[in-house]
Amino acid sequence: WSSDVCSSDLFLNGYVGKRPVIALDLPNAGESDKILDPAEITIAAYARYAAAALDALNIQEVDVIGRYSGGQVAMELTRLKPGTVKHIIHAGIMLFDDAELADLLANYTPTIAPQWDGSHLVTAWACLRDMSLFWPWYNRTKSGVMRRDAAIDAASLDARVQDLLKIGDTYRNAYAASFTYPMAERMKECDVPMLVVEFAGTGAHARLGLAKAAAPRVAIADLSENPAAWPALFDGFFTS
Repeated sequence: WSSDVCSSDLFLNGYVGKRPVIALDLPNAGESDKILDPAEITIAAYARYAAAALDALNIQEVDVIGRYSGGQVAMELTRLKPGTVKHIIHAGIMLFDDAELADLLANYTPTIAPQWDGSHLVTAWACLRDMSLFWPWYNRTKSGVMRRDAAIDAASLDARVQDLLKIGDTYRNAYAASFTYPMAERMKECDVPMLVVEFAGTGAHARLGLAKAAAPRVAIADLSENPAAWPALFDGFFTS
């Protein structure tokens, strides 16, 4: 999450040196302190901490790019602090029917609690590898294959595993909060311009149409595989 442009480094890099950029790790994740009880993790709770950070930094207005739960936090922030968020770019969208939601809650987040034999490390590594190959990651069949180049090079996979291990089993609460967030309802209510983007070939790409159906005011676009192309798309939206 970040104040002007937010999400992973790939989303931030195109703006460094061009406009103010502030990246915020949400509570319990990344380098943030574990200040939120896992049982109390909700998107609304995340938004309260994001709002407090903006207040502490005396930031009055922001554009936000959020991936998955980051976009949800931005929408919740529009309810908490009206007028603060000027544009939302939501990369990845969580819109599920009841059967999909039940399946994801039951299977998507196996425990990575430390084990004496280190098997939790294998679990974390394999899950993150397969998240780049299948949707959902445990549907290792032809129907689950994502039709795009997988981000499974050693450097990026290692970085993602380290990030997951920093949050530990609290990631299960974080995913559950994102999966169960009332996306369709919040998108309909949101009066801030919103662009929903996703890579073609991912499991979430088909949800672009669902987002448009749920909230016709929302703009949708495919996300290029080349990060250098993203600022042009994003800037066009920010200035529209």
